[in-house]
Amino acid sequence: MRHQIAGFRQNLQSVAEFIFLDAPNILLEQSQDRLITRKFGHLVPFRQWYTVRNIKHSKDTNWDREYDLIDKTIEHIKEKAHSLGRIDAVLAFSQGTVVATLLTAMYIRQQKAPPWKICVCVCGIPVQDRRYRHLFEENGKTFELPLPSMHIFSPQDPLYRKAKALSHMYVSETASDLPYRSTYKFDGGHIFPSVTKYQTMYRDISDQIRKVCGL
Repeated sequence: MRHQIAGFRQNLQSVAEFIFLDAPNILLEQSQDRLITRKFGHLVPFRQWYTVRNIKHSKDTNWDREYDLIDKTIEHIKEKAHSLGRIDAVLAFSQGTVVATLLTAMYIRQQKAPPWKICVCVCGIPVQDRRYRHLFEENGKTFELPLPSMHIFSPQDPLYRKAKALSHMYVSETASDLPYRSTYKFDGGHIFPSVTKYQTMYRDISDQIRKVCGL
């Protein structure tokens, strides 16, 4: 992850400290992606935030999953957030965006301010665990999270539609002059945008993060 977020570090390291949080769950060898194993095999053990169980015969494909190990993950992050005190922004990729969004919803629904001021989601995935559906609905309508968010995704990503669906879990605008839901597209797939090709994008995103966080 340290290498993947080089574009953010180049633009924000003068005003922000980057803290990396590993997932608490070890990824079983038989579940590992061969390409990732070849490229990053020296970083074993690989970790994951949760595992997914598809619910058979579900009538709603938007809420047809359950996440195993998610409770352990949530407590892990809560403890870390409490120990840190101040967190300006959460930067999450892929599976991590589910966790960041779910935990944000939990704080808000408990009428607590999330420890962070903005969620930055790269190649995101919407929350689809049916046990948490109530956090994202209110009076029969979608409840959008009232927190600034940025969504960075690629049309070449097999999960492109899911990344767009995740963005709609956050509010698009408010009476505040702060930027709320912002979206950015890039070419590349299920990866972070190229630093050399998307320097302007990284600068723009970083400027928005500074504005929201008062950096």
